[in-house]
Amino acid sequence: MVPSLKKDWRTRKRIHPALIAAAEMADVSVDDLVQQVQALYSSDTTDADLQHLAPIIQLACSSSREADLVHELQAFADRKEQEIERLCNMNHADFVASVDQLLEVRQKTVQLREQIMTLNDDVQESGKMLGDKKKALIDTRSVTQNVTDAHTAITAALRPLHTLQSIHALIAEKKHYQALRSLDELQLIHLKDISQYSFAKLLESSMPATQKMIQDAVMGDLRQWLLGVREQSRLVGQLAFDETDRRRRSWHDRIMSDPVLNNAKLNTALELVLNEMNPFSAIDNDRVRIDFTPLHECIHIYSQLGLSEELRTSFEQDRRRQRDLLLPASLTVEGGDVAASLEVLLEDITGFAIIEQETLKQTRGTNLRSSHEINDLFASLTKRVMSLTLSALAKTSNPDTLLRVKNILVLFIQTVEGQGYDTKTLNAFILTLFEKYAGVLKEKFSIDFGQIVAEDDYMPMTINDVEEYEKVCSVSWYKTDTPAEHMRFPCALPFSQIFPLCCVDIRNFVNQYYLFSDEYTHSQNQVDDILKNSLDELLVQHVNKTLLQRLHTNNLGQVVQIIVNLEHFENACSELEQLLAETRSSHRTGAVKLKATNEFGVSRKNAEKRIFELVNSKIDDFLDIAEYDWAPSKPNPQPSSYLLELVRWLRTVMQSTMVNLPQNIRVFIYFDALDHLASELMKMLLSTSTRKYNEHGIANFDKDISYLEEFVEELNDPSISAADTFLELRQSVNLLRAENVEEYLNTTTRMKSYSRLKPQNAITMLEKQLANSSTISLSSLERNKSMSLKRVLENLRASERR
Repeated sequence: MVPSLKKDWRTRKRIHPALIAAAEMADVSVDDLVQQVQALYSSDTTDADLQHLAPIIQLACSSSREADLVHELQAFADRKEQEIERLCNMNHADFVASVDQLLEVRQKTVQLREQIMTLNDDVQESGKMLGDKKKALIDTRSVTQNVTDAHTAITAALRPLHTLQSIHALIAEKKHYQALRSLDELQLIHLKDISQYSFAKLLESSMPATQKMIQDAVMGDLRQWLLGVREQSRLVGQLAFDETDRRRRSWHDRIMSDPVLNNAKLNTALELVLNEMNPFSAIDNDRVRIDFTPLHECIHIYSQLGLSEELRTSFEQDRRRQRDLLLPASLTVEGGDVAASLEVLLEDITGFAIIEQETLKQTRGTNLRSSHEINDLFASLTKRVMSLTLSALAKTSNPDTLLRVKNILVLFIQTVEGQGYDTKTLNAFILTLFEKYAGVLKEKFSIDFGQIVAEDDYMPMTINDVEEYEKVCSVSWYKTDTPAEHMRFPCALPFSQIFPLCCVDIRNFVNQYYLFSDEYTHSQNQVDDILKNSLDELLVQHVNKTLLQRLHTNNLGQVVQIIVNLEHFENACSELEQLLAETRSSHRTGAVKLKATNEFGVSRKNAEKRIFELVNSKIDDFLDIAEYDWAPSKPNPQPSSYLLELVRWLRTVMQSTMVNLPQNIRVFIYFDALDHLASELMKMLLSTSTRKYNEHGIANFDKDISYLEEFVEELNDPSISAADTFLELRQSVNLLRAENVEEYLNTTTRMKSYSRLKPQNAITMLEKQLANSSTISLSSLERNKSMSLKRVLENLRASERR
């Protein structure tokens, strides 16, 4: 502990050197301690130096010499007391005298002090009163000046403060322009009058905030106005639709009363002029009134603030956001009523578009809106509408839904067209929709026609009464010379039920087409062409193709009925062409020609050929059972049985199955059948399987030919009789039965009596006849004839070789 004390003592400047020396002693003796105490008190120490005893006491305690230290200190105190007593005894008298003098001086001093204090109190009291008065005067003057200054400042501040208060009141009352004018007055006039006051700077620093308050307030009113406009858009669109529909009906009535106006459509100059007497505004009427004052005020204030471009940008963004809010994700709604959902959407868009156009008119010259901007907005809306509509109708097969959608779109087009918007894209979309509508109608027709074909019995249609007859005639373009009241019922019409039922579907198809194109005045030529092509497709690819496929049957009655149906379809096409020419757009002239007309004609020819094939096939069946005996022992008493059956069948078929065929076709059938029969009989006569025939065989064949000739005569048809169908056969038989065969070598006789008989055929027949002569015993007459045959054959063969 000692070393640390040494270190602390060295650091203190006021520690007595003797103490430092004592502290440094390793082993302290009593004498040394006494010396240290004496050294301490022999020096000029003060009471404050008594603090230096502490180290000595601490040293004594640490060395266990406290008693020695106390003894030494007591001795030191006694010595000092003796010195004081000695000094007092030596100077007592002087001291007492001095004390008395001091007391007297003190007494006088006290008296003088009391007098001075009294005087001082008097002076202080007088000075205080005067000071108080002076202070009061100074304070009064200061207050007076302050009051004057305050009055001046308050008076100067009252007007700008009152103006500022009135500005806030005007903002609250939505008198934003007046507030802005007052703010300008405050800045330019009133603040200059109080520029020396510090609160003027506060007022001036608050001006931008007040200006921003006016700006925000007027923008808030504009946003509120835009919200109200958005909420009223649908009603505006509804009213615009109603007005367009009213104008459309009114114009239709006017056209009906004055056909001269037929070419003038809705929204044309003529219609607009004639409709001027009935002005209507979709935004200013009994049900809705849109006030553009908030917009004008906002434009004016932003213009005064130099923020016109900011307002234009903000307004454009707000309108685009409102546009986006109009458009749903899809038109698919509960219940699947696409048309109703589309109508609501188009009402919203129409209202939006009308308000945009009116905004453009109201703000012309302010650069707030431009035609380019609103046209872009409208174009984006219509593009989205078309996309939504196509998506919603992608799987639609109901023509009524497509028709309703088209009617709504046309009403929308006519409405916005009247507002000056470009509708070319929408009109093209209507044409696209029309093509889809045509496809749906064709699909529906195909299904219905398939059912009609499946249910058709290919029998003449039975009519039970006049009402049914007139109904069938009205829908199927069927005409007859016999009036309905003169007809007897039930009766049978030539065609089967496939024809009138198909005609009904065709009429409905055409009516639905024109129902779609009603009020659609754009691309009318394309609509007419689409209708014509669609009809051709239906009639050719469905009706005609189906009937052609049915021709493969071997049922002659069915083929005959198909021919009758084809003929009536061909006639109906002609009527349909006339109908299309009458109902198509009035500015187009010239005849309408359906490809189906020619196709039905071609198919009818094919059907006729099919009848020829079937009749000829039946004739071949009869001929297959003919089994001619060319060398019988005696002649037959009547024509061949197969021929009797054949003629009976042919007569029956022509009088029953083919009775509804046109006369010219029946004649052709007769002609072709008889020609085929004649050709086959000629083949039989010339057949290589027949080696010879005798007189009886030739006589029997002659009887058959005569029977056929009589049958032709009984037909009493000059065209068949004049055809000389069996002339070659007749000339062949005549040659074989001629008494003088050599007459054939005479050119004149040949040209007159055997003009149709070919020399080669004559050679073949004469050879067969000659072959019979060589196998029997001949009479002289028969021998002469045989010789004649040989000579004729030699001449004919020689002629053939040449």
